Amino acid sequence: MTYWAAVVAYVAALFRAPLLPLVDYPQHLAMAAIVRRIWTGDAAARALYETNLLGYNSLFHVLVAALGAAMSIELAGKLVVAGYVVLSAFAMLQLLDAAERPRSRALLLLPLVAGYAFALGFVNFCLGMSVQLIVLARTLRALREPRPSRRSALITAALALVAVYGHVLAVALVDTMIAVALVSYAATTAARRASLRAAMRAAAPLVPSVVYAATVFVLQGATRVQDDVYTLEEGRAVRLATKASELLRFASGMRADRVDELVVAAAIALVSIAAVVRRPRDPGAPQEGLWRGAMALAMFAAYFALPHVFFASLFIYQRVAVLALLAAFLWAPAPRPTFERWLDGGAMLVAIGAAALFFQLHGAARRELADVDAAVSAAPPGRRVVGLVFEPYVPSFARRVLLHVPALYVARKPGEVAFLFDTRSLPVRRRPERRVPLPPFFELNPQAYDPRAPYAGYYDLVLMKTPPRVADPRAAFGPAGPSLPVLARHGAWWLIDTSPAR
Repeated sequence: MTYWAAVVAYVAALFRAPLLPLVDYPQHLAMAAIVRRIWTGDAAARALYETNLLGYNSLFHVLVAALGAAMSIELAGKLVVAGYVVLSAFAMLQLLDAAERPRSRALLLLPLVAGYAFALGFVNFCLGMSVQLIVLARTLRALREPRPSRRSALITAALALVAVYGHVLAVALVDTMIAVALVSYAATTAARRASLRAAMRAAAPLVPSVVYAATVFVLQGATRVQDDVYTLEEGRAVRLATKASELLRFASGMRADRVDELVVAAAIALVSIAAVVRRPRDPGAPQEGLWRGAMALAMFAAYFALPHVFFASLFIYQRVAVLALLAAFLWAPAPRPTFERWLDGGAMLVAIGAAALFFQLHGAARRELADVDAAVSAAPPGRRVVGLVFEPYVPSFARRVLLHVPALYVARKPGEVAFLFDTRSLPVRRRPERRVPLPPFFELNPQAYDPRAPYAGYYDLVLMKTPPRVADPRAAFGPAGPSLPVLARHGAWWLIDTSPAR
């Protein structure tokens, strides 16, 4: 009961603020809105963008666009994110059952739902991961079934395809856990031949998703698309000591005060105590559970071995932190019955504390994002918006939650934003003939804005969060700047019409 009450609190928190305080979320919401407009025959959207729906990493956008037929895109986005929370909570229970660990440990796993990838707004990654974790649980259960039913195998295969459509990297990471578990199970179980057959049967439903992902990768590799600016950092190593010191940060990562890291640390401490006071193993029992430890070791090895950038994707090893801790929690043995009550009480406190902190944080988002919400709402439809966010942080959040917030304009209204949506695996791309060149890393470097450049003439509605100690930012737009119309001003946010300066 405590577990699902905490899950409900997580879900309710998502609806406290008009905008979810997740870094990349406005861009994902904008892409879903564009997909929706293309589906409904919007001529302007079709002229600017092309879809790439037969690929991967697109489940979030397709679900939100489909729900957009009955509700606003923003409400649809929150419902899908809420679905991720519920799916993750369900997956954790399924994994604990498959690993034969106490279900009360799910209370300790719950804080991982809002890990670093979630804080960065990688909602398509999170959604794909939650589905593939259910696939992991079903695969582990299939190992111990004498002969899994065809229906069960088909369900697992379908879920794996859904997951890879959600996010291919998430599936690749969880599939690593699956592969390690199956190999170690087959290698360490007494009846080698029978265990090998069981492992092959359990793995068979995953083959269609692997073939699909490989096919899409080959086909998309032949296209022109990829924002190769990130490949400059491809494979860049990070010191192992740095990774070790930041594990808690990447397993949580939302709050500026870092209290969520303490909650994860408390969960680790309770699991560690459970491992120390473990139930004694029957000396006559066969050694058939080594696959749990193999999964944990593989995920920690991946965390320390993977780079920051891989295949032009950012924040690779950081995403593994949650999976490494999840695998470790599945590995740690159950405690003796005499300690179980006390440890379960501690787990309840961890889950309640995590849910309360998450709920409080989204209340802070309602206040701290109110100004940008009002500024975007004031923007007229059908315009071309460029965002100049000189200070992307807000007080309560550790991440730069305002960095991509100008994309919220496209999510709410027909129009354009100065972002090309030009990566290989995303469901929406700007048509090559309709591109307007922008300075490299423009969102990270608003100081590079040049009012005389062609893009400044094209994007003629500026959504700006002013630099500190700047009373009126219009002087930066040239001699005509002070007379430019201000369509809205809310706190540090300005909405400036630069079309008269063209």
